[in-house]
Amino acid sequence: MNRSRYRVALIVLALVVLPLLAFAAPGATTAPRPTPRPGAPRPAATAPAGGMMRMPMKTPPMADTVLAKIYGARDVTWSALIKGCRKLGVDPNSLTPLERRQVLDVLIDQAILATRAQRDPRSWTARDSAEYAALRDKLLLNTALNEALFEAASGYMDRGDTVPDMRALGIMARDSAMARMHPKYDDWSLRHMAAAFAALPKQSPDMNAMQKIEAMGKLPEMAPADTGRVLLMCDVDTLTVGDVLREYARLNPMYRPRIEDEGGVVDLVGNVVFNAQLRARAEARGYDRMKMNAGQLTEKAEFLDVQRFVTKNVYAKIAMDTVTLRKHYDKHPTWFRSKASTDIVRMTFETQPEAAKWAEQLQNAAHAESLATQSARAGVPYATTLYEEADSALFKRVRKGGVGAVLGPDSTAQGWRVMRIMKVKLDHRLSFEEGYDQVKQDWYEREGERIMRNVLDEMRKHTIIFVNEKSPYLAVKPRGTR
Repeated sequence: MNRSRYRVALIVLALVVLPLLAFAAPGATTAPRPTPRPGAPRPAATAPAGGMMRMPMKTPPMADTVLAKIYGARDVTWSALIKGCRKLGVDPNSLTPLERRQVLDVLIDQAILATRAQRDPRSWTARDSAEYAALRDKLLLNTALNEALFEAASGYMDRGDTVPDMRALGIMARDSAMARMHPKYDDWSLRHMAAAFAALPKQSPDMNAMQKIEAMGKLPEMAPADTGRVLLMCDVDTLTVGDVLREYARLNPMYRPRIEDEGGVVDLVGNVVFNAQLRARAEARGYDRMKMNAGQLTEKAEFLDVQRFVTKNVYAKIAMDTVTLRKHYDKHPTWFRSKASTDIVRMTFETQPEAAKWAEQLQNAAHAESLATQSARAGVPYATTLYEEADSALFKRVRKGGVGAVLGPDSTAQGWRVMRIMKVKLDHRLSFEEGYDQVKQDWYEREGERIMRNVLDEMRKHTIIFVNEKSPYLAVKPRGTR
């Protein structure tokens, strides 16, 4: 394993520097990087703020599970190292002692950076705030739902009876909650809303893929004047037809329930009210302060704080003008190449006969192009790009077949696959104009890594760090620590 490359990968992941992706272009490729000398020294973190000299400090006592103590920041523990490795898809027990030290080094950087970022006034964007609110809502709703399911199951457990499955428990909990609220429905609104749902097109086996996509995206239609009518009145809430339609539209088209009658509308309304009740319970009982939720919310807030800090203090300082990018390209022109790739329309089916039927339809170029466009609009894109490096064997078949060829049905782990080749692009060196987006991305990443490293090294100069040399999880002395 290339130690320097391993460390860079960890830095990018552990610090969650998402702005790196800001200039990614479709089909762009990162140029090969010069390999730094493994084990290159870093500035030692021995000078306090102001650069004043200090006497050697005695290592404080630490439990075996504490790998490093950082004054002014959180401790780095073995559990944190395990979590960092899992983000990389790496088994921490498979790492060598040196590799564990490299992970520890990054976790120390992360702790120092998070502490520094949180000193600044919070400057989240609207998107940041929405992400945090969505996570909080999901955690609170799931916690309240689990509690409601447990309450529904407790009677069965007390009697020693078989507990119903989760879906049945959820329906029982919802229906019980609704019964306690004494719901009253407006008959006219209920009847007309059920009719609007029943009028939605049904999926059938003889539908083609495009028709199924269109059917999934359809929403019930009601006259604008009717959306303001009250559909439900109960002890705690009132819902209009429009309220329910908006909640239904928010559901993922793949998982929207098929509603055929008034009973289906009642179930949908019950779900809306029950979810609102669960959220109210979660807020009242402070479920966001529960350890399992608070930890995830704290981690998310830190993630967003660090992202804003890095964006402002690292990536906003990168010169991205054309003159700078041209100099980068002229210095390394062979780095920028177009990957061999092919644009395809790919579909997967459960059965071979169905796949074979669609393979025949994909022979028509106009039909394949239309299918790709329609599926993208519906959020289920069939058009994609296949790169040679991702599947060299399949790409060899693609090159042999050429543009317009239809491959399959092929048996895959996902089902029976068919594809039409729309365009083939072979590997070649790019001019500056052709590779502009690739040059921009490459420069952005390289310069960002350089500035990021300088920022972290400067922070370490003003931070006192102790590594637990007695921990059984460590064996090699890391750089920049005492």
